[in-house]
Amino acid sequence: MLWSICALVLLLLVAFWVIGAYSRMAALRRIFMQAFAQIDTQVKQRHQAMHALFEQLAQVHSVDAETLQGIHAAHRQAVEASERFSISPLNVEAMRDLSIADRTFTAALEKLMTNAAGSASPPSAESMQRFADERGRLNNRIVFGRRAYNQTVMEYNAALVQFPGTIIARLFSFVPGQPWHNDDAPIERRQEPRVA
Repeated sequence: MLWSICALVLLLLVAFWVIGAYSRMAALRRIFMQAFAQIDTQVKQRHQAMHALFEQLAQVHSVDAETLQGIHAAHRQAVEASERFSISPLNVEAMRDLSIADRTFTAALEKLMTNAAGSASPPSAESMQRFADERGRLNNRIVFGRRAYNQTVMEYNAALVQFPGTIIARLFSFVPGQPWHNDDAPIERRQEPRVA
């Protein structure tokens, strides 16, 4: 009788331990998914805002066809990559594609800024400054969002490899999150093209 009570108590302790460990892992995963949702919204807003500002700039000032096509293609690629990653934020390929598309879109916009500043009929300093300010504001929001997202992913991934997280992760198929790597220079350190 005593052994059955001890076995029952031990079984209950193990069950509560598993439930507690699972709840912790699920909460960490939910936090990092919420951080992703915030940065995903910011990225989509930036893509739309930058495309709208580009359209305004292109209407007022002449933009060569190659630059125009490059920006449209980069915008389309960035939006598609963002949508793919939104569907599956744990997908390594989707994160890589989003990072590449984001860098491509940023490079296309920088090419526009450089070409516009050096063109025969450069845009007004006011319109270029507005474009640069809006771009900088949106990029800085994304930089801070990406840092918060990466921090939550690191915490979640660390919990996956620590005991008891390793056991729970294997039992319940928790997979590591993917940090958002950005290989190019930090946005706040970039030099904006000078407008004479």
